[in-house]
Amino acid sequence: MVVASNAIKQLAAQEAKQLSPLEAAHVHAVLQGAIDKLSLLAAIIVDPQVQALELTQSVGDEISRMIDEQKRLEQRFQELIAAQPALRALPNKANLQRNQQELQEVSEALRQATKQLCRNLKDNPNVAENMAKMAAQREVLQQLLSSTLDSLDEYGTVQPIIEARLAAEQAEVGCRLCMLGCSRGW
Repeated sequence: MVVASNAIKQLAAQEAKQLSPLEAAHVHAVLQGAIDKLSLLAAIIVDPQVQALELTQSVGDEISRMIDEQKRLEQRFQELIAAQPALRALPNKANLQRNQQELQEVSEALRQATKQLCRNLKDNPNVAENMAKMAAQREVLQQLLSSTLDSLDEYGTVQPIIEARLAAEQAEVGCRLCMLGCSRGW
């Protein structure tokens, strides 16, 4: 969980007003429901390695399908190219024109298939790493909600959520400043 600086804690304390008993009861019910659902989700999720293996297999199947389509298009392209000398020798040029039209279509389909295959290969995620990252983020969210629930019960405020929001905003501003500095060569 993000540890809030003193400045963020002070700002959050100023923003956090004490909720009425009715508001606190509503917020408590929502937070408790969210915590329960996150706990249930954590309990029913299959082993991340098993999920990663299944997702990797699925991605692999899709890439295999794309490679097969690529091979089919390449074969058709070669057939069309090979047929052109014979079609040029014929007096009727209609067949040659149809061949050239189909050659353009296959060429474009081949170009698009190659582009898609490259995109999928480049975007092929590290599934196991992403699954672990999602589990860690879910745990952080659960801790934040539990902390907020404790604060709500004890003080009648949702200060931990406000602190987390302010810390995230501060981190985003820092990231933007860093990117701006890098783009300007600072």
